[in-house]
Amino acid sequence: MLDLTLFILPSGTKRHDPEKTIHSFGNEIRAVNILDHVDVSSLVRTVKTQWYGHLFSCETLDPNLMAILPLYFQESVDFLVVFQKVISEELRTFKTPRFFRSYVEIIPNTLYPKGDIILRNRNVMEGWVISDARP
Repeated sequence: MLDLTLFILPSGTKRHDPEKTIHSFGNEIRAVNILDHVDVSSLVRTVKTQWYGHLFSCETLDPNLMAILPLYFQESVDFLVVFQKVISEELRTFKTPRFFRSYVEIIPNTLYPKGDIILRNRNVMEGWVISDARP
């Protein structure tokens, strides 16, 4: 079981399916909070797990990413940057911070860590966060 609190954020798309998001983790996460807003900065203080992360309700982890996350959670880093594949009219990809140690604060009204220049991070290359943004 991943020592992870997952915040599921509203996607604002027709593909909104928080249960599918949870299921992509193989139900191997310690805590889940389904939110009706995007600002998680004030909620970080309530995290009781070693890690927390966020996905939108139209996103899932591919099996490769889920399989490798436990190894990355053992590394001496402050946050993990994952690659996101957005399925829409055209395929787009992004690199975005998604998983954070419990002590890492988030800049209010963003999804980025405070002090990201001095924090240690790692790019997770083995897998994708899949975002279904089709109309």
